[in-house]
Amino acid sequence: MRQYIFVLLLIQLLIPDLSAQEWVVPADKKGKLSSFPFNEETRKAGEKLYSINCLSCHGTPGKANYLPLVPPPGDPATEKIQKNSDGEIFYKLSVGRGQMPSFRSVLTSNDIWNVISFLRSFNAAYKQQVMPVITSTAYPGAVIGLLVS
Repeated sequence: MRQYIFVLLLIQLLIPDLSAQEWVVPADKKGKLSSFPFNEETRKAGEKLYSINCLSCHGTPGKANYLPLVPPPGDPATEKIQKNSDGEIFYKLSVGRGQMPSFRSVLTSNDIWNVISFLRSFNAAYKQQVMPVITSTAYPGAVIGLLVS
């Protein structure tokens, strides 16, 4: 019986540490960029999507009123979240992890970029980089996106 209690205590102590590990984004996903510039329209669209899909766990950005989960979802206006590249945020919203659900089957890519546009509105120092677009004369009307890292 003592061994059983010891194992339970050990598991209880280790599980929070495992869930608090840093969220590592694959290197090839970090440099992903939006194909359109963020503006007031994309920010407003992102705010609506955030209110529907994110507010319940992450709370109002800048208010630190997120749910007390383990690990905590965090306030998206904080430096910890804002220091992520656009590609890292896109990946995390798309794929999810643990209690953070995947939104790739709920939101379109453009919707996710709109949410990122809203989140970036809380970072005065943010300067957006937009994916360069190259038009090709080889195929009339074709548009080719180019990711430059």
